[in-house]
Amino acid sequence: MAKIERNAPCPCGSGKKYKKCCLPLVDQADKGRARLRAEPVTLEAFGAELDHLDGLSNLVVDLVNAGRLDEADLACQELHRHFPEQIDWIERQALVYKARGLNKKAAEWYRKAATFASTQEGFDEEAISRFRQIADQLDPP
Repeated sequence: MAKIERNAPCPCGSGKKYKKCCLPLVDQADKGRARLRAEPVTLEAFGAELDHLDGLSNLVVDLVNAGRLDEADLACQELHRHFPEQIDWIERQALVYKARGLNKKAAEWYRKAATFASTQEGFDEEAISRFRQIADQLDPP
């Protein structure tokens, strides 16, 4: 992936420069991943990141990738508590179950994500189908 220059237009389409828009979020996520590699942390140590949907959602993925599944479960609970109207907590919970090898439970949660997505604006049939495909691979109908 090509590096985005600081003064380039932000790829999110906001019209702002990258350094004034998404770069701080990328930097924050990089710092969080570095902390995960360096030492065990509690969710409280992530402070303001817990109040940011992307930061908390990405934290779950980072914890799963680090094999820290109990902490990933806690982060999912926080994600649900702070952002219950978003799909992230459902999809991330499925990811944690999948990482634990609980395929039937993971499939159940991916199906919940598909149902949620089908009732919300902004989700195309491809996204909904992807959730169903993952669920069917984990637990064939």
